[in-house]
Amino acid sequence: MQLENDIFDIHKDFKGGIVTLPTILVEVNKLYKLYKQQINYFIKLSYKIDYPRNRISQFLDRIVPVLNRGFVCLDSYQQLESNNNGVFDMNTFTRKQLICDMEKLSNLYMTVKYQVVNGY
Repeated sequence: MQLENDIFDIHKDFKGGIVTLPTILVEVNKLYKLYKQQINYFIKLSYKIDYPRNRISQFLDRIVPVLNRGFVCLDSYQQLESNNNGVFDMNTFTRKQLICDMEKLSNLYMTVKYQVVNGY
């Protein structure tokens, strides 16, 4: 959850001099892979909790859609990187470019798509 928060707060943290994984990233793809690994690890650990499996599934059904929003934001960063000759340099992007508006219909759609495609 903290990593997703840092992904969404990349502009604010960068401008504030706050060092987070997203603010020091060199390649968006590396952060994307790390984020996906962490979600998989979270799901795996969730099922190891001594709690009824159906309750864990219900919990994950509620939390994972929130986590999938991070992928949508990372997609927009990958597009910025691609449009900037493969370099993700936050000094070259505007605040608007680094803010992921999750209320946009297209971003909501992509969140649902990640839910369906990833099977989380």
